[in-house]
Amino acid sequence: MSASLVGISAGAANAASAPVTVTFEANDTSGAALSGTADFGGNASSVVTSTVGANTSQVGKIVNGADCYAGTTFLKAPFGNQLISSTSYLVSLDLYSTVPVSKVKFKIEGGGGDPAREVDLAHTGSGWETLTFDFGAGTAVAPGNYINASLFVGFSCDGPHVTTGEVFYFDNVSFPGATKPDVVIPRTTPSKLVNFEANDTSGYTAGGTGDFGGAVASKSGSAPAGGSLGSTQALKVISQGECYAGTTFMLAGPKESLVSAGNTTVTANLYAPAAGKEVRFKLESSITTGAAVEVVLTTSQGWQTVSLNFSAYNPAIDYNKASFFPDFTCVSGTKVAGAEYYLDDVAFNGATGAALDTSNNGGGEPVPFTGNATVRLAGLDDTNSVNLPAVAGEWVGLGYARAGVAYRTKLVPVGSTQRLTFVASDSATGAPLANTTVTMVLGKAWANSNAKVAVGSAIASGVECWCGNAQATVTGVTNAQGLVSFDVVNSDVAADAADFPGANLAVAPSGKRLVTQISAWVTGVMQDSVDIVDFTYFAPAEAPVVPQLTTRVTGINETNAAVGSTEGWAQYYAAGLRFFERGVTVGTNATVSYTVTANGQPYANKTVHLLLGKTYSGSNAKVSVNGVAFTGAEKSIDLVTDANGVVTFTVVNTNVTADADPFQANNVLHPKDGKHLFVQLALVGEKGNQDVLDILDLNYYQDEYATPPVTYNVRLADWNASNSFDGTRVWGDGGLGSWFPAGTGYYAHYVAAGS
Repeated sequence: MSASLVGISAGAANAASAPVTVTFEANDTSGAALSGTADFGGNASSVVTSTVGANTSQVGKIVNGADCYAGTTFLKAPFGNQLISSTSYLVSLDLYSTVPVSKVKFKIEGGGGDPAREVDLAHTGSGWETLTFDFGAGTAVAPGNYINASLFVGFSCDGPHVTTGEVFYFDNVSFPGATKPDVVIPRTTPSKLVNFEANDTSGYTAGGTGDFGGAVASKSGSAPAGGSLGSTQALKVISQGECYAGTTFMLAGPKESLVSAGNTTVTANLYAPAAGKEVRFKLESSITTGAAVEVVLTTSQGWQTVSLNFSAYNPAIDYNKASFFPDFTCVSGTKVAGAEYYLDDVAFNGATGAALDTSNNGGGEPVPFTGNATVRLAGLDDTNSVNLPAVAGEWVGLGYARAGVAYRTKLVPVGSTQRLTFVASDSATGAPLANTTVTMVLGKAWANSNAKVAVGSAIASGVECWCGNAQATVTGVTNAQGLVSFDVVNSDVAADAADFPGANLAVAPSGKRLVTQISAWVTGVMQDSVDIVDFTYFAPAEAPVVPQLTTRVTGINETNAAVGSTEGWAQYYAAGLRFFERGVTVGTNATVSYTVTANGQPYANKTVHLLLGKTYSGSNAKVSVNGVAFTGAEKSIDLVTDANGVVTFTVVNTNVTADADPFQANNVLHPKDGKHLFVQLALVGEKGNQDVLDILDLNYYQDEYATPPVTYNVRLADWNASNSFDGTRVWGDGGLGSWFPAGTGYYAHYVAAGS
């Protein structure tokens, strides 16, 4: 009785029949349709002229799909109709098949929350047969809308599917019990404005029974400045509890809908305490179970007017219930308990809400600012972070940042959510920059950030592109005091993190390097004086202690190998890093040993990790260790030390003489302008680059007595400048010579198609 129409009440069920017959002819008014969205499970249906049996009229053709449930919903009657009634539950159709079909399933159903009934019959395969389905047999017919009809020829989800690709025809589907409702209650779509003021007649709910999941809502007269013009009241929602916590603030009558044709956009004024938070608005029906439509958005900090597009709604359903989910974290993120959100001037069905107050920087569109700003991270000082003024000064000297830049390292727990509040001011006057857009970066460019962090939908993957771009950016708008906040969520695990630092967070990190570099500015890093901070994530106290290893290559030192420079990249490694280059004959096997210690003692019978073709090294040799081949990306190969902490392995090279530079002594650096065929090796423990390492390049050279490879001239006969044109321009600014030896030619030549 509470459905969109009263069609299954006692009166309607006994109403006079209004039969529906599907004939597929030109004068068919049933509304039947085939192909496209009518088909499922691989079915392909169409309307054709019959050429089988005595039937020469228009019929429905089905090419059966591969899925066991393949079928076609060929009829969707309008809401307010019924295909069966209490006076007739029989449906008949003509079906053509030349193969026996053990199960022809006919199904009648309605919309969301409505029941469905199915009847199965068999076909002998004798051609055209009339099948009559009795939907009144068996269990009692449940009340509801029976308006959609589907046909499954050869339904087989309880056995083998043997009708894939078979062709069937059907015609003259008769619903003699079809009825139309005797009572129709019209839907209303009143214009509603929910502003929570004393004269609000919308029927809103402010907290109480409307709250769910632990959130707490109430009317408030102390919303932050910059809200709706003239507003004295707003809905305050405290975010806490479950990931889905929220409040239902509107429940209209059973025949009212909060959206309608032409009015599918709902507007609202929303205050969020931080940028990058996911919030959701949901419309649903209190009558039709499961009928709902949602809009998801990511917040800016402060007041904002949001437009919520509910065009995905079903016009046949009454959406009379509206809910708000602040800080929805069931997909990602960590909820900040106690955060306060405000909602005001929610406008349904064409209503108009108040604009935001833009006076005195009270909100509205952000105010443009192009001067020099100072953007500082509140709460960052020598008690909770490490100041690195020398590095900051170097950046200024190199032109990487504007004077006034500050650089710190701050230790924070792995997997935590950190709320960062920045204070933006005019560098010239010191005045707060209110209602001003601030851009925060996660994984700042060139910082080698490797932590996985996110602010709302802005995600830094922890993979540095080395392209001058930050891994992610997010924007927020300052409030009247020039403040803007972001919640940074980390998703790494303890095994990847630095050592637990104890109670003192103002110390340099030790152990693994798990870092994201963060900063924020108004105009840009070269125009603003900013704070740049490395968030170094540490493991909790109960995490297993991971020893720092010292891995030294055995038998190779400055007396028999070239000592390479570590300038520019030693900063990413622990103190004590060494780098050697050693010559090896191309195409041979080289045996390498490392001695591994922990706290000066042999690291005996332990697993360590050989890094073959170390990342960023540029390694290009064809090598393998224990059958694992280097293919251009670093390979990590697990090896086990012996009782003395020694691990030995063989590097197999498969390059040929022509790939390598001429013979060089073992203790000289590779030729500056040579081919530089090499592979870079390192051996690490669980702390990776924060172990004390010997990094070794094996440079592959030709044998000392090898015959130099012959260079040949290979020319294409009969092609020259008289019958072809020069194509070397396709090689770009570097020219052909940057890819091929001097003297190489490249021609383009027209020839007849098909010749």
